[in-house]
Amino acid sequence: AELATRHDLIVVADEIYGQLIYPPNEHLSIATLPGMRERTVTLNGFSKSYAMTGWRVGYLAAPRDLVAMLTEPRHTLSINTSTISQHAALAALTGPQEPFEAMFAAYAERRAWLMPALTEAGFTYGHPGGAFYIYTNVSPTGLAAPEFCERLLRETGVMLFPGTMFGDESTDYIRISYLQPLPLIQEAMGRIATFVASNAARAGS
Repeated sequence: AELATRHDLIVVADEIYGQLIYPPNEHLSIATLPGMRERTVTLNGFSKSYAMTGWRVGYLAAPRDLVAMLTEPRHTLSINTSTISQHAALAALTGPQEPFEAMFAAYAERRAWLMPALTEAGFTYGHPGGAFYIYTNVSPTGLAAPEFCERLLRETGVMLFPGTMFGDESTDYIRISYLQPLPLIQEAMGRIATFVASNAARAGS
């Protein structure tokens, strides 16, 4: 915020995961900081917090002059958001929040199970403070992430994606999502651990 103010910058803040934050972490919207409301475009939507991927509805909050500037380019992408999607988004925001809370509790349970399982399999990773991914370092296996993912799929039927697909220049990392039910995650993790052990045995022979 201090840097943006000093250099008169406009900040575009993607806060799509703002509700999916694990304690003790807290979400802080940069637009709430002193001097930032008038220079921030905040983007958000419903695909993550309310599992409404495919409904194609989101929103931005910004100063009136910036909204006016952004309206015309937006019209070149699509004319309007489906009326049904708009009503569904309103229901998500104003309706009971118990479904969201149950979904987030399930994410937290899967995260809590998956992290020690990854450690036991010999991986290192960044502890996710939010969302539903674990960025995992596969370099101890001796395989680059793209090769690791391709061989894992061919040999075990488990599909993961290398970090290079998400803009990472390093080939050391994969992104593991824990959106699936816990029993499926446990089955997949068992196959991954077996694959890692088998690969280590082949490398040592």
